[in-house]
Amino acid sequence: MASGQPDKTLYLHIGLPKTATSYLQRLMEEHRGDLLEKGFWTPSRKIYAHRVAVDTLPDDARAKAADVQSIRRIDEQDVWKDIEHALSQPQFGTIVLSSEYLSMGLAERAKAQIADRIGLPCKIIIYLRRQDYLTESGYNQDVKAMNRREPVRAPNYSERLDWEKVLGAWAESFGRENIRAIGYDRAARDQTVQKSFFEALDRPDILEAGELENGEGRVNESLPADLLEFKRLANMFGDFGLDKWLAGVAAAGEWAPKYRMSAELAEQYRTLYADSNQRVVDAYFDGDKSALALDDAPADPDRGVDFTGALPAETLAKLFAVHLKQTRRREKELRDRIAALEERLGVKHEPDS
Repeated sequence: MASGQPDKTLYLHIGLPKTATSYLQRLMEEHRGDLLEKGFWTPSRKIYAHRVAVDTLPDDARAKAADVQSIRRIDEQDVWKDIEHALSQPQFGTIVLSSEYLSMGLAERAKAQIADRIGLPCKIIIYLRRQDYLTESGYNQDVKAMNRREPVRAPNYSERLDWEKVLGAWAESFGRENIRAIGYDRAARDQTVQKSFFEALDRPDILEAGELENGEGRVNESLPADLLEFKRLANMFGDFGLDKWLAGVAAAGEWAPKYRMSAELAEQYRTLYADSNQRVVDAYFDGDKSALALDDAPADPDRGVDFTGALPAETLAKLFAVHLKQTRRREKELRDRIAALEERLGVKHEPDS
Protein backbone atom coordinates (compact mmCIF):
# COMPACT_ATOMS: atom_id res chain seq x y z
CA MET A 1 0.00 0.00 0.00
CA ALA A 2 2.82 2.40 0.82
CA SER A 3 5.58 1.43 -1.59
CA GLY A 4 7.95 4.24 -2.54
CA GLN A 5 7.61 6.12 0.76
CA PRO A 6 10.89 5.46 2.61
CA ASP A 7 10.51 8.44 4.97
CA LYS A 8 7.44 7.08 6.71
CA THR A 9 7.41 4.73 9.72
CA LEU A 10 4.50 2.92 11.32
CA TYR A 11 4.44 2.61 15.11
CA LEU A 12 2.12 0.16 16.84
CA HIS A 13 1.56 1.03 20.50
CA ILE A 14 0.73 -2.21 22.29
CA GLY A 15 -1.30 -0.81 25.18
CA LEU A 16 -0.88 -3.21 28.09
CA PRO A 17 -3.36 -2.61 30.94
CA LYS A 18 -2.51 -0.03 33.61
CA THR A 19 0.40 1.52 31.69
CA ALA A 20 -1.13 4.95 30.88
CA THR A 21 -2.51 3.79 27.53
CA SER A 22 -5.73 5.79 27.76
CA TYR A 23 -3.80 8.83 28.97
CA LEU A 24 -1.44 8.72 25.96
CA GLN A 25 -4.35 8.16 23.57
CA ARG A 26 -6.20 11.12 25.06
CA LEU A 27 -3.08 13.26 24.75
CA MET A 28 -2.71 12.45 21.06
CA GLU A 29 -6.42 12.97 20.46
CA GLU A 30 -6.57 16.35 22.21
CA HIS A 31 -3.49 17.64 20.39
CA ARG A 32 -4.12 15.97 17.05
CA GLY A 33 -4.17 19.26 15.14
CA ASP A 34 -0.79 20.34 16.50
CA LEU A 35 0.66 16.90 15.91
CA LEU A 36 -0.52 16.80 12.30
CA GLU A 37 1.32 20.05 11.64
CA LYS A 38 4.48 18.32 12.83
CA GLY A 39 4.02 15.34 10.51
CA PHE A 40 2.70 13.09 13.28
CA TRP A 41 -0.44 11.24 12.20
CA THR A 42 -3.01 9.40 14.30
CA PRO A 43 -6.43 8.27 13.05
CA SER A 44 -9.12 10.92 12.72
CA ARG A 45 -11.15 8.86 15.22
CA LYS A 46 -9.49 7.04 18.10
CA ILE A 47 -11.78 4.08 17.62
CA TYR A 48 -10.27 3.49 14.17
CA ALA A 49 -7.09 2.17 15.80
CA HIS A 50 -9.22 -0.15 17.93
CA ARG A 51 -11.07 -1.30 14.80
CA VAL A 52 -7.93 -2.63 13.13
CA ALA A 53 -6.64 -3.95 16.46
CA VAL A 54 -9.65 -6.16 17.25
CA ASP A 55 -9.02 -8.11 14.06
CA THR A 56 -5.79 -9.37 15.66
CA LEU A 57 -7.61 -11.02 18.57
CA PRO A 58 -7.50 -14.81 18.82
CA ASP A 59 -10.70 -16.64 18.07
CA ASP A 60 -11.79 -17.06 21.67
CA ALA A 61 -14.38 -15.68 24.05
CA ARG A 62 -12.66 -12.28 24.22
CA ALA A 63 -13.21 -11.78 20.51
CA LYS A 64 -16.94 -12.33 21.05
CA ALA A 65 -17.25 -9.85 23.93
CA ALA A 66 -19.76 -7.01 23.64
CA ASP A 67 -17.14 -4.25 23.45
CA VAL A 68 -15.33 -6.01 20.61
CA GLN A 69 -18.55 -6.59 18.69
CA SER A 70 -19.44 -2.93 19.10
CA ILE A 71 -16.09 -1.86 17.67
CA ARG A 72 -16.48 -4.25 14.77
CA ARG A 73 -19.63 -2.40 13.74
CA ILE A 74 -17.37 0.42 12.60
CA ASP A 75 -17.06 0.22 8.82
CA GLU A 76 -13.59 -1.16 8.10
CA GLN A 77 -13.50 0.64 4.76
CA ASP A 78 -13.76 4.01 6.52
CA VAL A 79 -10.78 3.07 8.67
CA TRP A 80 -8.57 2.10 5.76
CA LYS A 81 -9.57 5.18 3.76
CA ASP A 82 -8.35 7.23 6.71
CA ILE A 83 -5.05 5.35 6.78
CA GLU A 84 -4.65 5.50 2.99
CA HIS A 85 -5.13 9.25 3.08
CA ALA A 86 -2.31 9.57 5.62
CA LEU A 87 -0.05 7.41 3.47
CA SER A 88 -0.75 9.59 0.45
CA GLN A 89 0.39 12.74 2.25
CA PRO A 90 4.19 13.14 2.17
CA GLN A 91 4.26 15.37 5.26
CA PHE A 92 3.15 12.56 7.58
CA GLY A 93 6.33 10.69 8.43
CA THR A 94 5.14 9.27 11.77
CA ILE A 95 2.10 6.99 11.62
CA VAL A 96 0.84 5.86 15.02
CA LEU A 97 -1.82 3.28 15.87
CA SER A 98 -2.40 2.89 19.62
CA SER A 99 -4.78 0.35 21.11
CA GLU A 100 -5.10 -1.75 24.24
CA TYR A 101 -6.68 -4.43 22.05
CA LEU A 102 -3.29 -5.03 20.45
CA SER A 103 -2.07 -6.28 23.83
CA MET A 104 -4.72 -9.00 23.68
CA GLY A 105 -4.05 -9.79 20.03
CA LEU A 106 -1.70 -12.08 18.20
CA ALA A 107 1.54 -10.57 16.94
CA GLU A 108 1.48 -12.58 13.74
CA ARG A 109 -1.98 -11.25 12.92
CA ALA A 110 -0.87 -7.69 13.60
CA LYS A 111 2.02 -8.24 11.20
CA ALA A 112 -0.13 -9.72 8.45
CA GLN A 113 -3.29 -7.65 8.81
CA ILE A 114 -1.89 -4.25 9.77
CA ALA A 115 1.83 -3.81 9.18
CA ASP A 116 2.11 -5.78 5.92
CA ARG A 117 -1.06 -4.20 4.55
CA ILE A 118 0.20 -0.69 5.31
CA GLY A 119 3.61 -1.59 3.94
CA LEU A 120 5.84 0.66 6.03
CA PRO A 121 8.78 -0.10 8.31
CA CYS A 122 7.17 -0.88 11.66
CA LYS A 123 8.26 -0.37 15.25
CA ILE A 124 6.54 -1.82 18.32
CA ILE A 125 6.10 0.39 21.41
CA ILE A 126 5.21 -1.39 24.64
CA TYR A 127 5.30 -0.34 28.29
CA LEU A 128 6.04 -3.08 30.81
CA ARG A 129 5.12 -3.04 34.48
CA ARG A 130 6.20 -5.28 37.33
CA GLN A 131 3.48 -7.89 37.72
CA ASP A 132 2.53 -7.20 41.34
CA TYR A 133 2.31 -3.47 40.67
CA LEU A 134 0.16 -4.09 37.60
CA THR A 135 -2.10 -6.42 39.60
CA GLU A 136 -2.50 -3.84 42.37
CA SER A 137 -3.44 -1.10 39.94
CA GLY A 138 -5.87 -3.35 38.08
CA TYR A 139 -7.46 -4.45 41.34
CA ASN A 140 -7.97 -0.85 42.41
CA GLN A 141 -9.64 0.07 39.14
CA ASP A 142 -11.80 -3.07 39.13
CA VAL A 143 -13.05 -2.41 42.65
CA LYS A 144 -13.60 1.27 41.95
CA ALA A 145 -15.24 1.12 38.53
CA MET A 146 -16.25 -2.51 37.89
CA ASN A 147 -17.73 -3.36 41.32
CA ARG A 148 -15.26 -6.15 41.98
CA ARG A 149 -15.91 -8.00 45.26
CA GLU A 150 -13.08 -10.52 45.47
CA PRO A 151 -9.74 -9.58 47.06
CA VAL A 152 -6.43 -10.21 45.33
CA ARG A 153 -5.56 -13.91 45.42
CA ALA A 154 -2.31 -15.80 45.19
CA PRO A 155 -1.01 -15.68 41.61
CA ASN A 156 -1.20 -18.39 39.01
CA TYR A 157 1.28 -18.27 36.17
CA SER A 158 -0.03 -16.53 33.05
CA GLU A 159 1.76 -16.15 29.73
CA ARG A 160 0.00 -12.80 29.37
CA LEU A 161 2.05 -11.54 32.34
CA ASP A 162 5.29 -13.20 31.29
CA TRP A 163 7.00 -10.29 29.57
CA GLU A 164 9.67 -12.51 28.06
CA LYS A 165 7.03 -14.49 26.22
CA VAL A 166 5.02 -11.39 25.31
CA LEU A 167 8.05 -9.61 23.85
CA GLY A 168 9.26 -12.83 22.25
CA ALA A 169 6.04 -13.18 20.26
CA TRP A 170 6.27 -9.61 18.92
CA ALA A 171 9.98 -9.96 18.24
CA GLU A 172 9.40 -13.15 16.27
CA SER A 173 6.96 -11.37 13.97
CA PHE A 174 8.56 -7.92 13.73
CA GLY A 175 12.22 -8.51 14.61
CA ARG A 176 13.96 -7.96 17.92
CA GLU A 177 15.52 -4.73 16.63
CA ASN A 178 12.07 -3.21 16.13
CA ILE A 179 10.83 -3.75 19.69
CA ARG A 180 10.96 -0.69 21.94
CA ALA A 181 10.17 -1.70 25.50
CA ILE A 182 9.76 0.96 28.18
CA GLY A 183 9.69 0.44 31.93
CA TYR A 184 6.42 1.98 33.08
CA ASP A 185 7.18 1.93 36.81
CA ARG A 186 10.31 4.02 36.32
CA ALA A 187 8.64 6.39 33.86
CA ALA A 188 5.68 6.93 36.18
CA ARG A 189 7.94 7.49 39.17
CA ASP A 190 10.07 10.02 37.28
CA GLN A 191 7.01 11.57 35.56
CA THR A 192 8.49 10.86 32.15
CA VAL A 193 5.67 8.87 30.57
CA GLN A 194 5.19 11.51 27.86
CA LYS A 195 8.91 11.91 27.31
CA SER A 196 9.59 8.19 27.02
CA PHE A 197 6.67 7.73 24.64
CA PHE A 198 7.72 10.39 22.14
CA GLU A 199 11.34 9.33 22.36
CA ALA A 200 10.31 5.77 21.48
CA LEU A 201 8.44 7.24 18.52
CA ASP A 202 11.65 8.99 17.41
CA ARG A 203 9.93 12.34 17.96
CA PRO A 204 11.48 13.99 21.02
CA ASP A 205 11.18 17.26 19.12
CA ILE A 206 7.45 17.34 19.80
CA LEU A 207 7.96 17.78 23.54
CA GLU A 208 10.97 20.02 23.06
CA ALA A 209 8.68 22.51 21.31
CA GLY A 210 6.72 22.76 24.57
CA GLU A 211 3.30 22.68 22.90
CA LEU A 212 1.89 19.74 24.86
CA GLU A 213 0.87 20.37 28.45
CA ASN A 214 2.57 18.40 31.18
CA GLY A 215 -0.28 16.08 32.00
CA GLU A 216 1.63 13.40 33.86
CA GLY A 217 -0.76 13.78 36.80
CA ARG A 218 -3.78 12.98 34.66
CA VAL A 219 -3.21 9.24 34.73
CA ASN A 220 -6.15 7.52 36.43
CA GLU A 221 -5.98 8.06 40.16
CA SER A 222 -6.43 5.12 42.52
CA LEU A 223 -8.44 5.09 45.72
CA PRO A 224 -6.55 5.09 49.03
CA ALA A 225 -6.35 1.70 50.69
CA ASP A 226 -9.05 2.33 53.29
CA LEU A 227 -11.58 3.74 50.80
CA LEU A 228 -10.76 0.89 48.42
CA GLU A 229 -11.64 -1.73 51.03
CA PHE A 230 -14.83 0.17 51.90
CA LYS A 231 -15.82 0.17 48.21
CA ARG A 232 -15.05 -3.55 47.86
CA LEU A 233 -17.28 -4.39 50.81
CA ALA A 234 -20.02 -2.06 49.56
CA ASN A 235 -19.91 -3.82 46.17
CA MET A 236 -21.21 -6.96 47.88
CA PHE A 237 -24.52 -5.22 48.49
CA GLY A 238 -25.04 -3.74 45.04
CA ASP A 239 -24.04 -0.92 42.75
CA PHE A 240 -24.67 2.40 44.50
CA GLY A 241 -22.64 4.59 42.16
CA LEU A 242 -20.07 5.22 44.87
CA ASP A 243 -17.02 5.46 42.61
CA LYS A 244 -17.35 9.15 41.75
CA TRP A 245 -18.39 10.09 45.28
CA LEU A 246 -15.43 8.25 46.80
CA ALA A 247 -13.06 9.81 44.27
CA GLY A 248 -14.29 13.23 45.35
CA VAL A 249 -14.00 12.29 49.02
CA ALA A 250 -10.45 11.06 48.47
CA ALA A 251 -9.45 14.27 46.70
CA ALA A 252 -10.95 16.48 49.41
CA GLY A 253 -9.46 14.92 52.55
CA GLU A 254 -6.63 12.96 54.08
CA TRP A 255 -7.00 9.20 54.02
CA ALA A 256 -4.74 6.19 54.22
CA PRO A 257 -1.83 5.62 51.80
CA LYS A 258 -2.59 3.85 48.55
CA TYR A 259 -3.34 0.14 48.39
CA ARG A 260 -0.37 -2.22 48.41
CA MET A 261 -0.85 -5.97 48.56
CA SER A 262 0.75 -7.75 51.49
CA ALA A 263 4.49 -8.39 51.37
CA GLU A 264 3.86 -12.16 51.28
CA LEU A 265 1.54 -11.90 48.29
CA ALA A 266 3.82 -9.47 46.48
CA GLU A 267 6.75 -11.83 46.96
CA GLN A 268 4.76 -14.64 45.37
CA TYR A 269 4.27 -12.49 42.25
CA ARG A 270 7.93 -11.48 42.21
CA THR A 271 9.12 -15.05 42.58
CA LEU A 272 6.78 -16.36 39.90
CA TYR A 273 8.17 -14.03 37.23
CA ALA A 274 11.64 -13.26 38.63
CA ASP A 275 13.68 -15.25 36.10
CA SER A 276 11.67 -13.99 33.14
CA ASN A 277 11.87 -10.38 34.33
CA GLN A 278 15.63 -10.61 34.79
CA ARG A 279 16.09 -11.93 31.25
CA VAL A 280 13.89 -9.10 29.91
CA VAL A 281 15.94 -6.53 31.82
CA ASP A 282 19.15 -8.02 30.42
CA ALA A 283 17.84 -8.17 26.86
CA TYR A 284 15.90 -4.92 26.57
CA PHE A 285 17.20 -2.59 29.30
CA ASP A 286 20.94 -3.31 29.33
CA GLY A 287 20.64 -4.99 32.71
CA ASP A 288 19.14 -1.92 34.41
CA LYS A 289 16.86 -3.42 37.07
CA SER A 290 15.24 -0.08 37.84
CA ALA A 291 13.37 -0.25 34.51
CA LEU A 292 11.07 -2.89 36.02
CA ALA A 293 11.61 -1.84 39.63
CA LEU A 294 13.19 -5.22 40.34
CA ASP A 295 15.12 -3.88 43.32
CA ASP A 296 12.05 -2.43 45.05
CA ALA A 297 11.45 -4.18 48.36
CA PRO A 298 8.07 -5.98 48.45
CA ALA A 299 7.57 -4.97 52.07
CA ASP A 300 8.44 -1.29 51.59
CA PRO A 301 5.94 0.52 53.87
CA ASP A 302 6.23 3.66 51.78
CA ARG A 303 4.56 1.80 48.91
CA GLY A 304 1.23 1.56 50.73
CA VAL A 305 -0.86 -0.64 52.98
CA ASP A 306 -3.39 -3.46 52.73
CA PHE A 307 -6.69 -3.20 54.62
CA THR A 308 -8.29 -6.25 53.02
CA GLY A 309 -10.53 -7.80 55.66
CA ALA A 310 -9.47 -5.19 58.21
CA LEU A 311 -11.32 -1.95 57.44
CA PRO A 312 -10.54 0.58 60.20
CA ALA A 313 -13.55 1.79 62.21
CA GLU A 314 -12.11 5.28 61.87
CA THR A 315 -12.71 5.12 58.11
CA LEU A 316 -16.40 4.40 58.60
CA ALA A 317 -16.68 7.25 61.10
CA LYS A 318 -14.97 9.68 58.73
CA LEU A 319 -17.14 8.63 55.80
CA PHE A 320 -20.29 9.03 57.89
CA ALA A 321 -19.16 12.48 58.98
CA VAL A 322 -18.39 13.53 55.39
CA HIS A 323 -21.78 12.23 54.20
CA LEU A 324 -23.62 14.01 57.01
CA LYS A 325 -21.80 17.27 56.32
CA GLN A 326 -22.58 17.05 52.60
CA THR A 327 -26.23 16.22 53.30
CA ARG A 328 -26.65 19.20 55.62
CA ARG A 329 -24.99 21.50 53.09
CA ARG A 330 -27.33 20.30 50.34
CA GLU A 331 -30.34 20.73 52.63
CA LYS A 332 -29.30 24.32 53.42
CA GLU A 333 -28.78 25.08 49.73
CA LEU A 334 -32.25 23.69 48.99
CA ARG A 335 -33.84 25.76 51.76
CA ASP A 336 -32.08 28.88 50.51
CA ARG A 337 -33.31 28.29 46.95
CA ILE A 338 -36.87 27.69 48.13
CA ALA A 339 -36.77 30.86 50.23
CA ALA A 340 -35.45 32.88 47.27
CA LEU A 341 -38.14 31.48 45.00
CA GLU A 342 -40.89 32.20 47.54
CA GLU A 343 -39.62 35.76 47.88
CA ARG A 344 -39.79 36.25 44.11
CA LEU A 345 -43.35 34.84 44.06
CA GLY A 346 -44.41 36.95 47.00
CA VAL A 347 -45.30 33.96 49.14
CA LYS A 348 -45.95 34.94 52.73
CA HIS A 349 -45.97 32.49 55.61
CA GLU A 350 -48.34 32.91 58.55
CA PRO A 351 -46.49 33.04 61.87
CA ASP A 352 -46.82 29.94 63.98
CA SER A 353 -49.54 30.28 66.60
